[in-house]
Amino acid sequence: MPLPNAGKVLIVDDSEPSLDGLGQLLERAQYTVLTATNGADAFEIVKRERPDLVLLDVLMPGISGLEICAALKRNADTRLTPVVLISGDQESGADDFLNKPVDPQELRARLRSLMRLKRLTDDLESAESLFLALGRIIEARDPCTEGHCERLAEYATALGNRLNVDRPGLDALYRGAFLHDIGKIAIPDRVLLKKGRLTRKEYELMKRHPVIGDDLCSTVQSLSS
Repeated sequence: MPLPNAGKVLIVDDSEPSLDGLGQLLERAQYTVLTATNGADAFEIVKRERPDLVLLDVLMPGISGLEICAALKRNADTRLTPVVLISGDQESGADDFLNKPVDPQELRARLRSLMRLKRLTDDLESAESLFLALGRIIEARDPCTEGHCERLAEYATALGNRLNVDRPGLDALYRGAFLHDIGKIAIPDRVLLKKGRLTRKEYELMKRHPVIGDDLCSTVQSLSS
């Protein structure tokens, strides 16, 4: 059985009986349940509440479950949120699907698995955010390079877009460009901030910062795409 506060699930279905049934089932399994009966409300709830998982009925009037799923997967803020479609259609990038009528045991098992995956993804994203913040801190040590990492990341992704690089590739370009100087954390201030010309020994030390940065980032799996 899931532990208390097992996660936050948004159920989207235009059928009130289905909403009530699924909602009661998940609440008994200690999930926090959010509900919506249409696509517009679903998008608003996702934006406001940031659910850990979205459970979507495919056949709904207006915006269908497939359209909601596709929109969530296109959005950089929600593309890693697990989406389960109820009806068996695996299009639009859904992470899983269930046939109606939903089997309670199968539903709980699928949700537990996807929740574990979501928590792992959140942990990796937190590690990446920490490294990006560290990149800004390193940059702040040298007033001559203020905004340099952000500009380089923007240039890299602009070039990637021009070359029709896919989304994972663009993400990798942004991360790599933003963190290219992170190895400077290991360079002493007397060398990094030196006003005059570097000695040969100091120059050799400065040249090591890309290697140091690569060693640091190699331990973060979310930066390896």
